[in-house]
Amino acid sequence: MAPGKLLLHGMVFYGYHGNWDEEQRMGQRFVVDIEVHADLDRVSRTDSLEDAVDLGAVYRAVREEVEGPPCRLLEALVGRLARRLLEEFPRCEAAFVRVKKPSAPIPGPLDYEGVELLLTR
Repeated sequence: MAPGKLLLHGMVFYGYHGNWDEEQRMGQRFVVDIEVHADLDRVSRTDSLEDAVDLGAVYRAVREEVEGPPCRLLEALVGRLARRLLEEFPRCEAAFVRVKKPSAPIPGPLDYEGVELLLTR
């Protein structure tokens, strides 16, 4: 077994998530980081996409979720993302998801508000 991580960091999408009506009406940018934990032994030997976790498909799944139906809470969005990755990608042993909300309605300066979740099989 060769445990490893496949990374997609800094993906930016426009979505309508947030607890406030204005957030769900106007939308905003979300920055998403994904780390897919998988056994990389077989794919490192075969060099075949058939044995890999297709990161293009992971990207498309993440985009569909973030740009899809709104969640009031980021916790719900990261849970939805992590569960989908585990369901759709059987080679994925665990999924780490971080969602950052740079324009969070917080009365003070900050880089972003965010939530992280690690789900395992």
